[in-house]
Amino acid sequence: MVHSKKTPPSFSILVPYHNGKNFIKACLDSLINTIRKQDEILVLINNSNKEFHTLNYHAERIKYVHEYENLGYGRAVNEAVKHAKHDHIIVCDQDIIVSNGWLEGIWKSFSSEENVGAVGAKLLNHIDNTVLDFGIASSEYNYIHIHAGLPDTHPLTQTDRDVQMVCSALLLMNKRQFELIGGFYEPFQTLYSDLDVCLRLKAQGFKIIASAETKAYHIGGDYYQLKREYKNYNLKSDVKSVFTKRNATELKNDAAHYIKSSIDYSLTSDDKSKEYFFCNLLSIANYKFYEDIIISNGIRKYESIRIAPANRDSFFLDLFAILGYNIMRIGVPIIYFVDRFISLKDNYFWISRRNIDSDIIVDRHANVIRYRDFKENKLGQA
Repeated sequence: MVHSKKTPPSFSILVPYHNGKNFIKACLDSLINTIRKQDEILVLINNSNKEFHTLNYHAERIKYVHEYENLGYGRAVNEAVKHAKHDHIIVCDQDIIVSNGWLEGIWKSFSSEENVGAVGAKLLNHIDNTVLDFGIASSEYNYIHIHAGLPDTHPLTQTDRDVQMVCSALLLMNKRQFELIGGFYEPFQTLYSDLDVCLRLKAQGFKIIASAETKAYHIGGDYYQLKREYKNYNLKSDVKSVFTKRNATELKNDAAHYIKSSIDYSLTSDDKSKEYFFCNLLSIANYKFYEDIIISNGIRKYESIRIAPANRDSFFLDLFAILGYNIMRIGVPIIYFVDRFISLKDNYFWISRRNIDSDIIVDRHANVIRYRDFKENKLGQA
């Protein structure tokens, strides 16, 4: 089914609110200032603490539904959908601040192709305007946030993307389709329920789109950037294993596709003709997966070293302390394999003592960049 582009429907925007008093008013103001009169905003407050239920911000414009228990994310969304009056629902986290034009952008993406089941926004970091989420892919062991960390203006993030999964922090779906697949899987609580919904929609023949023109800031969305430990780490590991088993037949290992796109954009034929010393600092179990993809794209390995970091998504990796003087002065270019490329940003001593002009960084979120471009803040510039 192709949706009409000329007549956008009315939307029910559903905001599950459990905590986050510092964000909710900013979120609601941004919604009110960017939607139409016919669009509904529904806030479902779910918290056993009655203090949260005193919220009545813009009560003349917003519908409040009260649940005096902690429902968990999936159940809270499912309950909110029951109260939605329109056929098209947009799930919006309480720490989202939308940008101008987001509503037009999300409908444009939803209506531009046949059989679109869900559209997710391009979610940005409010600190540096870089990408947090623009589609989610699989690298067999892990789920990657495609091109996370790139500037919002980077050419690889300027067009809609047909993906396996998107984040539900700002997510458009058809209400009937959502109900037919059973809504969010409630036992997952706050984790992986959005990815699970996307895969169940895909199993029914629907497409999942990451929308380039739908931009929003996800204030609490990057635990790495804010130097915080990920919440409920053990719970996340448990849910991840169940999620993977539950969706084993639908999940596709598509990370290689996005890595190739990044290689084709960032590297010249001269870059590809060189031999590289591989320094693998990835924390993941299948760390050689990324080396194999790089080699399969014609890049040659001179030699390699593997040093596993202590933590996943380390905020900073001190290259001199980890790799040492002998590798710093090695006479061939280096490819650094890391969890996130931004962890190599502040290596002043290494960069000042080593010629990094031909060095390359590969991270687990499908970014392949030239170290020199990163150092000079020229990512995505011609």
